[in-house]
This record gives sequence, structure tokens and C-alpha cells, in this order.
Amino acid sequence: KSFENLGLRRLPIRLIGNDAQTCREGHYIFINFISGTTKVYEVMAALNRESDILRRVLSN
Repeated sequence: KSFENLGLRRLPIRLIGNDAQTCREGHYIFINFISGTTKVYEVMAALNRESDILRRVLSN
């Protein structure tokens, strides 16, 4: 339904990236969509496979 790039920001805590590098900044992106339960699991699985995404949250 909508996509919003909130830009580069300082992370609230230091995170260790998938390449074992410490990350102190990250791009925040907000995606708003409406979908059925099975599609949410597919989206979460795709996000988990992406190595550049440090943290992902889906909520209803």
C-alpha cells in the first residue's frame, strides 16, 4: 500500500551484520501492506534470506 524511506539514521544499539561487521548506522524503511497470513510468512522468509537486512519486524 505504501513505501516510505526514512533515511540513514544512527541505530539505537550496535548490531553485528551478517558479515560480522559492527553496524552503527542503517537505512530505515517502512512498508505498509495488507495481505493474508500465508503471504506474510512468504514476505518474512524472503526478508530472512536477504543478507543486507539487519532487523525486520512485521506486525498487524
